[in-house]
Amino acid sequence: VPGAPGRCTAACIALLLVAVALSSRMAAQVSADPCADASVTSIWQRPSTPEASSRPEESSRQAAAARTEPLIRRLIGLSYPELGRAQVRVRTFRSRYDYFRTRFSYSRFFLFRRMRYFVEVNPRLLELSPPPDGVCAILGHELAHIYSMSRGNRLHLFSLVRLVSAGYTTRFERKADLEAIRRGFGPGLKSYREWVYRNIPPEKVARKKRDYLTPEEIDSAMHG
Repeated sequence: VPGAPGRCTAACIALLLVAVALSSRMAAQVSADPCADASVTSIWQRPSTPEASSRPEESSRQAAAARTEPLIRRLIGLSYPELGRAQVRVRTFRSRYDYFRTRFSYSRFFLFRRMRYFVEVNPRLLELSPPPDGVCAILGHELAHIYSMSRGNRLHLFSLVRLVSAGYTTRFERKADLEAIRRGFGPGLKSYREWVYRNIPPEKVARKKRDYLTPEEIDSAMHG
């Protein structure tokens, strides 16, 4: 039919432009940095009011949890809407070289109850003044773990037993880094890693660089 190829070409171009526009819009949503919003990072900086306790250690634990939990809620709403119905709790732990980590409820796993996940925070953070955007971003990393754990059949959680292997730990942690970067947490993650290297025993730095993306690798992931 005379003129049909031209009309088809025009239609294809129109569809292509729509696809490009949608892709650009999606990319903009993914690349937005939630930790660049002062109203988000200020959540961590707000003074906490833990319950009165005669034990300083207990007070610091309560204060650390009180600062962490509302920030997690905000980040779930902003960057991890898939976790809106997940049971995510905060609890504390002690360590000389780890400041955040993620766990799941073993009892609920084995009893086939609804899964519950824990973001654990080290109260020493309150003494060391980490960068607020870094705290925000590392929580994005921990939520990436929960996002991964919550997908599919819970039996895949058995694979986490492989975390005793250094190689699997590296893949597990770097995968969470990449997911966090995809959701916009890259700049804060870089800030956090730079801070961590200065605030852990020197002999632990090489292991951190092995298991997690370094600031240079984060830059490459963001701009590569």
